[in-house]
Amino acid sequence: MEMFIILAVYLVLCIAAYKLADNKGRSGGRILVVSLLLSPIIGIIIALLLKNLTKIEQ
Repeated sequence: MEMFIILAVYLVLCIAAYKLADNKGRSGGRILVVSLLLSPIIGIIIALLLKNLTKIEQ
């Protein structure tokens, strides 16, 4: 049961990294793969450091 919870938290963090990158106009899929292979924390850090490519029109 504990392993299931750990896996669920790991996947939720990977998806959070994906959403961060996707909201910045970056490839969420690439960040998702990095998160799955390395660590979700590394994926989140990379996603936070990426430049925002979406344009805000006023």
